[in-house]
Amino acid sequence: MSIDHKSTSKLKIAFPIIVLVFIFLLLIINSISVKYFQQQSLNNLEKRVILVTKVSELLHELQKERGMTVGYLSGDTKDFQEKLSLQKKATDRALLRLKSYYKNNDFPIFEYHTQTLKYLSKLNKMRALIKVKVISSTEANHYYTYLNNTLLNTVLSIVKTSTLTEINNDAIAYVNLLYYEENSGLERAMGTNILSVPAPKQRMINLFNSYIVKEDVYKDLFLKFASNKFKEIYLQNIELVDFSKIIDMREAILSGEKQTIEHIKPYEWFKSLTKMIDVLKSIDDQLSQEMLYRIGNEYKESRKSFFTYIILGVIIFIIFIMMILIILRLKKSETKLKNLVNQYVISSTTDLKGTITGVSKAFCDISGYTEEELIGKPHRVVRHPDMPKELFKEVWRTIESGKIWQGEVKNRRKDGDYYWVTAVISPLYNNGKKVGYSSIRQDITDSKRIEELNESLKEKISLEVAKSRQKDQQMIQQSRLAQMGEMISMIAHQWRQPLTAISATGSSMILTARGKELVESIYIDEKSRKILEYSKHLSNTIDDFRDFFKPDKEQKLVTIESLIESVFGIVKASICQQNIKIDIDIRYHEKFTSYPNELKQVILNLIKNAEDVLLENGIENPWIKIDGYKKDDSIIIEVKDNGKGVPEGLMDKIFDPYFSTKLKKDGTGLGLYMSKTIVEDHCHGKLELKNNVNGAVFMIILPLSKKGL
Repeated sequence: MSIDHKSTSKLKIAFPIIVLVFIFLLLIINSISVKYFQQQSLNNLEKRVILVTKVSELLHELQKERGMTVGYLSGDTKDFQEKLSLQKKATDRALLRLKSYYKNNDFPIFEYHTQTLKYLSKLNKMRALIKVKVISSTEANHYYTYLNNTLLNTVLSIVKTSTLTEINNDAIAYVNLLYYEENSGLERAMGTNILSVPAPKQRMINLFNSYIVKEDVYKDLFLKFASNKFKEIYLQNIELVDFSKIIDMREAILSGEKQTIEHIKPYEWFKSLTKMIDVLKSIDDQLSQEMLYRIGNEYKESRKSFFTYIILGVIIFIIFIMMILIILRLKKSETKLKNLVNQYVISSTTDLKGTITGVSKAFCDISGYTEEELIGKPHRVVRHPDMPKELFKEVWRTIESGKIWQGEVKNRRKDGDYYWVTAVISPLYNNGKKVGYSSIRQDITDSKRIEELNESLKEKISLEVAKSRQKDQQMIQQSRLAQMGEMISMIAHQWRQPLTAISATGSSMILTARGKELVESIYIDEKSRKILEYSKHLSNTIDDFRDFFKPDKEQKLVTIESLIESVFGIVKASICQQNIKIDIDIRYHEKFTSYPNELKQVILNLIKNAEDVLLENGIENPWIKIDGYKKDDSIIIEVKDNGKGVPEGLMDKIFDPYFSTKLKKDGTGLGLYMSKTIVEDHCHGKLELKNNVNGAVFMIILPLSKKGL
């Protein structure tokens, strides 16, 4: 049959055009779909941000009610009773607004929503107990704090829905501002409690100080993620706060001196902190309005794009229909088109067992076989022995399950030479029933041969890139640890002033005792020496704690005993006070090279996590066991406890950043993440977790490196 050159020419022009038009049409349809769902997402996000503002209002009122309740229960009834009654009404109004908005909008049940409703339902009962003072200020503070934490977790689950990077960063910044505000409220409540009791315990002052530290942490996180607009709003409003008065009262409370604390009235402290928190709430409101404004702008832009794509889609669709009509007119050239495909596309078909049922001319040309030699033969006739059998097992598993397999395959020609192809193998169906398999290939022999020549060069480049990335990660980690060391240094500088005063007092007592021949002077002399010893011990402890967070610039020779002893010196008081038994079993005593300060941080974090788990779960006869030994070419340090272990559902998430199981203790979710980063990225080891019959087992696995090896 003769070839219609005119028809063939038209087909060559029409076919690629219609393919391009079709692809463009699919892209337009996809863009329309994306813009549509983006509008829906922005609309839902706007509703959720409004919901967040309602939750924030309730949080603010609950924080004030918590502070007034603590003041009322701590003994200062007159100043707080009347205002507490008015505050309860303000809290109820905020709660009513939240419930009303939630009811009038279609929201899914968030992760912490049910738990929040459960604790909110106990609010009136708790208020009744508070009114008659049958519970302590600590119990009331715990209730309100836990309720606020569940609300904050609800806010966190809401803002995670944003897929826009800039808005998502501002949402994260907004959540950190709320945590900053919450810890300010906790500082206000704890300060009120301390000022209301005759003799505050050191534990209360330590807790008060921890809230101040957390405020700084969340403020820094807010500024880290906040956009320039958010930072501008924050800086404009924060100038309204008189921090000098607050700082003076903070220092008085932190001193723990009764004479100093007595000069501060609880309600005066409450009012000062309330002014600061009200400014934070004002910032909170402005930030939420800014987010809503930006979401509205994004929605308008998305809507414009949506209609633009629709118009463009209609135009492309008309062009597509016109091209279809052109193809139909070229139907007479269909046979010639098939010949073109047969000549240039490397394709084949098989039955369900892999027996060849059809091949293209291009397949025959590249393989060196004729069509007659291939039909009826198993497809492995062109299999090259260099290809692993596991690859073809994977191919069969994939296509037998109804999926498409794609990959690169090395085949053997009839003359013994080889060729490379990229293959796409898919099932063939007839009336919904699978009848065989189809394969389309592209010749990549030339490119594979070039790859083989350059393989060694690529491996070297890849290795250098990996080293560079690893160095960058280590520099970031060292920077973070250096910041922590600077913070501890500042704290140590402030602590030394009262320590110096203690030391001077002890010295004076010794001189006075020696100058008088009294029986009591022996007793005074002894006690004074004790004061000096304690002061020196505290000062050394502060130095150790400051150095503890300094990043190691170079590796040092250490032993497992020295690491454990240093960490145990810090946690011993806390562990023993909680009646937790410590069992240390070191079976490897030789020195090895590593970064001791960073390893101490990891071990300390694991021990403190174990302590928290044991206390949270109320374990009877709690214990923590630390094992150190050598296995093969690795040093292993295990930290075990009998705290029931980590739930299986959380094992894959436990090392994720910002993931925490410590809802009641305001866990940051960074401890285990940073520990894993230190061990694996810096020390080139592994940090693994498993459960045994008693509880969790954390394993620090370090490569053995000795001096001289």
